Amino acid sequence: MRAAFSWLLIGAALTALEPLHLALIGEPFSHAYTGAIRHAITVGFISQMIIGVGMHVVARMNDVPPSLERPLWATFWLLNVGNAARVGLEIATDYSNAAFLSMGVTGFVELLGLSLWAAYVVRIMLRGAPMPTRPAPIHAG
Repeated sequence: MRAAFSWLLIGAALTALEPLHLALIGEPFSHAYTGAIRHAITVGFISQMIIGVGMHVVARMNDVPPSLERPLWATFWLLNVGNAARVGLEIATDYSNAAFLSMGVTGFVELLGLSLWAAYVVRIMLRGAPMPTRPAPIHAG
């Protein structure tokens, strides 16, 4: 969750720095820079909040105690490294077309992280939660 909020702050900082960036490149607007802001907020903040909350909710709904939840460090690192590379490369395209060459790989890195998370959550959901026991009926008389 802290990493997600960090991405929200990064998106806000990029928004505040946009006029400086535009002055540096001498353009009135940059699709690449705006894309970097959107990526920081959507993949960085929103997606990681969904992952964190979703993992918690699925575990609680399936009676998995917090002590048995597995930390998904691979998902964490793949999403954050992929997102940082994407945001940085999107901004870099305003300075060099060579930045486009490795940008596509970042999507696969992020997708791999999301796939690991999805596999973990699906495995919890498909294992079958114990059925709640019914209280014994009360007989009158």
